[in-house]
Amino acid sequence: MTNASQLTQAASDPSDALIRLAVAAYVAGRLGDADRAFQEWAQMKPDDPARLRLQAQVARSLGRHAQAAQLFERTANISHASFDLVEMAASYFAIRKLDIAEHAIQRARSRNPSDIGAKRQLMRFLGARGRDDEARAVLADIKATSEDHDVRTDEALLDSQLLWGQALRTTDQAGANLGPFDPTAPILLARPLLTNDQCKTLTAYIDRLEGESGRIGGRAVHPGTRRSTIRWLSHGTLNRNIAIAIYSALSHARTAFGSAPIDELEPIQLGEYSEQDEGHYDWHEDSNISDEGTVRRISLVLQLSAPGDYEGGDLEFEHLGAITACPRQMGLAAVFPSDLRHRVTPVRKGRRYSIVCWARAPRHAGVEQLAIVG
Repeated sequence: MTNASQLTQAASDPSDALIRLAVAAYVAGRLGDADRAFQEWAQMKPDDPARLRLQAQVARSLGRHAQAAQLFERTANISHASFDLVEMAASYFAIRKLDIAEHAIQRARSRNPSDIGAKRQLMRFLGARGRDDEARAVLADIKATSEDHDVRTDEALLDSQLLWGQALRTTDQAGANLGPFDPTAPILLARPLLTNDQCKTLTAYIDRLEGESGRIGGRAVHPGTRRSTIRWLSHGTLNRNIAIAIYSALSHARTAFGSAPIDELEPIQLGEYSEQDEGHYDWHEDSNISDEGTVRRISLVLQLSAPGDYEGGDLEFEHLGAITACPRQMGLAAVFPSDLRHRVTPVRKGRRYSIVCWARAPRHAGVEQLAIVG
């Protein structure tokens, strides 16, 4: 592979070659190569805002949020652009330097009051600090002043942030009910997390929603590996008590597993495995890396069906060569690290319904870097 030294020797302007190399490596996902090219580029043009901005994006993709925040701050001080201030705020928000984040947001809004990015970051920031009324006022402003902007994503983001904060502030039974399942495996069970009536209500609701085929990694359909029907719920659609119960279990599990604190909650997936197609999901891990550099840390699978409603369809875990089946109790939730291998065996009779939820954190974050503010 052509390296930075070879390219710069052949170029009339060495920095141009490094730009091409850095951008090409970044687009191709070769973040290490991009990072090395940026380091050389920085020596030639230390205050180039284009270089600083791209290097900050690479740092964020690598999970180095503190470095990304500093780079975006340098970029903003040079460019004075509201976009760079918004990115700076987002990065400082990720490492929970909230006063700096709020100041950057306010600077961005003063320079461009109509900047949707600044409004969204302010809404998220206020939600994280439990300032619910102020956060909803910002959301209302987005709706009123941005006719062409689809606010459904913003509503889902705010709902998840507010519900998560409320879950952390709520004293309920999730922690008391959450206990070890198998002392040899990192799996916790909440017995039960939901009542039978709540499970039946959710199952009836699932049947009214249009489904899609379950995919591998959110992309391709592979019937040999996964055969299921899924639906999606935004956090605000779910009953508040149910949502808080789920989020409380995730919070307690995060502490038990020693995971980096949660930075993001994905939309809730409703799963259906039926006898018609021998619904199943072969051995897999849930962990994946997003474009923003976050990774799934904690997974939760909640059983909605009664044990007698189906045959087969066991949720099984593999740890240190041993395979363990999860109990088939209605309303029970299994919470586990997302990189733990697990599967759903083929359903031979009936239907198995479940809720799946994932919590994400920066890829390389340590516990001291992040904390959800309740």
